[in-house]
Amino acid sequence: MEGKIKRLVILSISFIVILSVLGLVKYFNIGLGIASGDSSKLALTVPNLTHLSRHLDGGQYQFDIRNICLAAYLFMLILFRSLFLRKTL
Repeated sequence: MEGKIKRLVILSISFIVILSVLGLVKYFNIGLGIASGDSSKLALTVPNLTHLSRHLDGGQYQFDIRNICLAAYLFMLILFRSLFLRKTL
């Protein structure tokens, strides 16, 4: 019974976090697209945050897709390895 309650609490918290993030994205009109000139970079545009626009070149922040994919891949490897070790011990 405790396992079901923990699972329900974790699912509820994750659902609330996802809805909050989606609400903030809609409220601030945040967009994600390909950066002009380089197809390996994503551009995150935040037009409604005027105080950040001066620092982000008109509300646009570019980041490399390869670095994000590499970090996500390493995180998943570490997560699966730790779950495997936990299950065998």
